[in-house]
Order: sequence, then C-alpha cells, then structure tokens
Amino acid sequence: MKKLFTILAVLFIQISFSQSSDFVRPTVSFVVAPYSNGEDIGTITDGSFAAFDLLKLQKGKLGISANPKKSKVTDEYNEAATNVAKSISGLVWDEVFAINGGSPDYSKMMQRAANTMTEKQRAGFVATMQGLETQAKNQLIEPLLDATYIVVLSPHTLTSDVGKNTEGYQTNLSWAVFKVDLDLGINISSSINMFTKKFEGKWNDVKSSEFPVKLIASGATTASSTQSTKDVLGTNKSMQELRSQLDLLVPGTALAAAQKDVQEFLPRTLLLKDMKIALGTKEGLRVDDRYWSYQMMEDENGKTELKRMGRDRVKSVGNNNVDLIANPDAKGERTQLYADGGKKSRQGMISMYKPEVGIGITAGAKMGDDAIINVKIDYRTKFSPNTFVLIDIDLFNGLIYEGDQLSVYSLGFKKAFNVGRMFAPGIWAQYGVLTEYSYAGSSVELDGFNPVQIGLDLALKFGSIHFVPQVSFNTEGDFYGESVLVGAGIRYNF
Repeated sequence: MKKLFTILAVLFIQISFSQSSDFVRPTVSFVVAPYSNGEDIGTITDGSFAAFDLLKLQKGKLGISANPKKSKVTDEYNEAATNVAKSISGLVWDEVFAINGGSPDYSKMMQRAANTMTEKQRAGFVATMQGLETQAKNQLIEPLLDATYIVVLSPHTLTSDVGKNTEGYQTNLSWAVFKVDLDLGINISSSINMFTKKFEGKWNDVKSSEFPVKLIASGATTASSTQSTKDVLGTNKSMQELRSQLDLLVPGTALAAAQKDVQEFLPRTLLLKDMKIALGTKEGLRVDDRYWSYQMMEDENGKTELKRMGRDRVKSVGNNNVDLIANPDAKGERTQLYADGGKKSRQGMISMYKPEVGIGITAGAKMGDDAIINVKIDYRTKFSPNTFVLIDIDLFNGLIYEGDQLSVYSLGFKKAFNVGRMFAPGIWAQYGVLTEYSYAGSSVELDGFNPVQIGLDLALKFGSIHFVPQVSFNTEGDFYGESVLVGAGIRYNF
C-alpha cells in the first residue's frame, strides 16, 4: 500500500487547465444548501451531465438569509458557501477514493480515471508507457485527483407568480464553484504525498475531515419551469410535473451560468485535420454544439494568450466510448465540425466549447399592403445540423380601429445551409395555430384563420448579429395584401 502511494506521489505530467489544450472530465459534487429563508430545490440523475463525472448529491445548510431585493452574490454568501464546501469535502474524497472497509478501492478509482481523460490523452499514455503499467495508471489517477470540484447550489424561496399568461414555478438561485484539494502542496504530487502521510492506516477519518477548497467563481441566476397558460398543442404539463422539472433545472441552470466563468468546465481539444476533434459521446457532445477555435499567440514580452479565430459547430458526434487502457488498439470515432462564422479554423488550433442558449430572435417586417411587423423566435433542435423549430408572430395594426391589433401566431420548422462562414440560406415552413384580435384592452380568438407560409431567407452573419432578407408565400393573400411577400429582419443569436 505504502509503495503504491509512493508511486502516486511521483509527478509524471501536470495538467494545467489554463494552458493545456486537453480536457480532463471534471469530477463534480453538487450540494444543495438553501438560504435559511429558501427552499430545498435541486436534484440530479445519473445522466444529468455527460461532460462531468458526477458524485452523489449532498445536502448542506447555508446559515444565512437571502435578501429578496438583491440578486447578486455577496461576500457573506461566498464565505457561507465556502464553509458548506469545506463541510462536505471529506465526503467528496471518501467517494473519490472509494474508501471501503478502511481502505481505498483502486479498481474503482481506475474505472473512474479511465473514463475521465480524453481519448487523445489515454492513447498517448498507453503509447509512451508500454511496460510501465503501474506508472501509466498512476498518470491517469493523478489528473483525476487534480480535477475535483464542488458546486454549491443555494435556492431562494419558491414562487408560482411567474407572469400573466404563464404558469409554473421559479426560484432565484445563488451558486459557487470550488476546487477541492487533498492538501496545500505546491502541486498535485506533493498534495498526494501529504494526504497519504496524514491518513495512512486511518482512511475512515477522511469522511469526517475538512480539506482545502478554493473559490473559482460564484454568481446568481434564476431557474424556472414554466409554460404558457394557452395549451395550443395539448401538451401542457401538470403543476406537479413542472415542480419536479424545476428540481432538475436548478443544477443545470447554475452550471450553464458557471461555464461562462469556469474555464475548467469547458470541453476543449486540439483541432485535427478536416475539422475533426477527439471529443465525442463520452464528453456529452451534441449536434450543433458551438465550438470556437483559438490560436496560441505570443506577445512582445513572451506571454502567451489565446486569440479567438473561427466559430464552428458539431456536424456529427463521434462515439469515443472506448477503453484504451484495457484495449490499446481500440479506435474511437472523431467528431466532425462545420464552419459557422469568424475566421478559418485550422489544424492545430485549440477548439473549445462555447455555451449558448440556442435561441435566435429576429425582429423585422414583411411588406404587403402595409408593413406587417414580424417577430420570429427560433431554437436549434440538436437533432440535425442547422435545423430549427420556429415560433412566428405577424402583427397587423389599425385594421378596423385606430389602436387595434391582429396577431397571427405560427409554428414551423427551418433548415439552413451554410455557404462559407458568412452566408446561410434557409428554407422554412409554418402553420398558423392561433389568431387573436385585440382592441381596447380585450381580446378574442378567431376560429378558422390558419395561414400556411413557406419562405426562403438568407442570413448574412456578423458575429451574433445576422441580417436576414426573406421572400415568402402565404395562403391568405387577400388578408396579407399579397400572396408573395418580401421582407427583412435583424436576428440575434443567444
């Protein structure tokens, strides 16, 4: 046992997240620690976050009350969250080391480590460490121990007051991300050595001990599980289902906010030939996930920095769930990217995941007898590249009286085709599901008016802002003024 830990203490490779182009799948423990005047909201499932090696959900007590008038986190919150993270740090290491019967279970640790690193990293270790199996395995365990995090979730009160035309639940939410260490060594190797000396023969004490934690980022956001009160498609959930959905959304909402500030949580790797990367199903990639390419640059002082170059998206996800430790000859599939904007992405650049909401909002007009205000909301389906579902709203003003309005709500689909990095022609079709006439503060739904529209558009992309001219055909030409309409809008991608 002692010999094994001596080997573990030898540092072969130290992975630095700030400089490395490779992604070590973080080991993450979520802990729900509500404010004293908050609610116990939040849960996870085994498949909640494929990009993370999830530990058991923990419960904690924050010990402070939320100020309903302030949504930003305070120093008081950061201090309270730090205490929560310290209080469960022993439980985290107890689970990571799989301590059972007074001893770590290294077979379980190796299973976790083999699934933590990228195919590229594992293949490199196998290729360079043939005949040194123990050392090669230790190289896998060491990065695992150096990539362990705690995410504190602190919900405020639960409310069902979510808007005039919506129903469901929401909660304000504070969050904090901590890196948890084994000890205060100068690097992971020395920390392992100090940890080993302290707990050798006393492994059962790990669970009840506190370990160093470092605050990486904290913030505030809102988690909501809502739906329109108008059940147009007959798919509305019950309030109980919405409440259960909120439990699952709390960690996801916090993680989405945290990824903007925690670089360690962003999958990244080197861009390979023909716009391919060695990330895939194991890291939870999905079609149309956004990846930005970066080039390593050096300034006049010799300091290196990452310069953003191209914007790319996942075209097809490679299956890389292969065990290269058990089977060095196994081959994982590559994930294929496609160009979506910016400058050209080249082989050897760093390709890094860039979170997004996946929603685009377009505001513009169609020209009939008069200008028709048009608002379009699109959402990437993640089933096929550049495929969207649409909510389209046509607004007619002053039809009968000054100040009246007719609103036509339509649902549809769109398929876009990138031409280079700047142009994206698309074809779309939609069906009117609801027409509403409003005047003097009252409204009424009109039956039997369900226009079908088919159109072509061309997105000219300038970063997240797109200029989108379009031409469309509708089945209610008498009402729209023309059967064929031209128009344009400005789209912003969130």
